[in-house]
Amino acid sequence: MALTVPAASASGGRVLPLALLKPAVPAAPAIHEQPATWSFTNIETGETLAVTCMPGCESEHQAGTAQIPVDVWCQTYRGGDVALPVDRTGKPEETRLLAASINALPFDAQMSRRLPHVNVEVIDGAWLTGLDPDALEDVIDTLEERVAALREAHAELLRVRAAHKATR
Repeated sequence: MALTVPAASASGGRVLPLALLKPAVPAAPAIHEQPATWSFTNIETGETLAVTCMPGCESEHQAGTAQIPVDVWCQTYRGGDVALPVDRTGKPEETRLLAASINALPFDAQMSRRLPHVNVEVIDGAWLTGLDPDALEDVIDTLEERVAALREAHAELLRVRAAHKATR
């Protein structure tokens, strides 16, 4: 896939392969602390269960918060909140989009959810869940394709506006 960059840009209107425009993959933050290890008593069985958090877990596992295995999850947020004014009702409202968290649910019935995975909030309350590294890469590739299409629309909008202004 290639993207034509408008002549006013640094490329002088050359066609550049999309890979050259792709931002470098940011390095993952270093995890310096050892994962927390703790235990809780399952109120349904009386069994004491040991838990070791995933590295980087930001969940506050306080004594007494977990009473049954499904209460246990590890989570870390990535990228912070980003919002845009989305118009769903005739009045634009700031709407969160493209938030991500890395999660692990050590006692989940689905084995794949016991491993660290990503949930992506596409737009306020609408999620892609349980993404492994390959699935997340597919999401990223899809979003990059959409961004490239938006950049093409932006270049076309600039051209059309300039032409429109010239006719007035």
